[in-house]
Amino acid sequence: MTLLATVTFDLHGASPDSYSVVKNRLSRLKLENKIKSKKSRIPIKLPANTFIAEFERADNEATDLRDYLRNGIKKIIREEGLKATIFITIGHRWAWGKGKV
Repeated sequence: MTLLATVTFDLHGASPDSYSVVKNRLSRLKLENKIKSKKSRIPIKLPANTFIAEFERADNEATDLRDYLRNGIKKIIREEGLKATIFITIGHRWAWGKGKV
């Protein structure tokens, strides 16, 4: 069984370049700004500052994965000398959809 992690964040008082640096570093935690559907191999871009990843669920609970990601993201933000608000969700048996308004 897999878990789906979704992360969104706002950097406070950061330059546009800071967002690119954080985005690149988040990829080390397997978090990407795109997702692939089961029906298409073409990646779907997510809204800005929203990142997602699937993780194999071993004996770890969702809270363990949340804490792992939160600690990793906090480390990245601190090392870059930034401040941020982050929001993380972990779920299984999920469904997602994307649309334009």
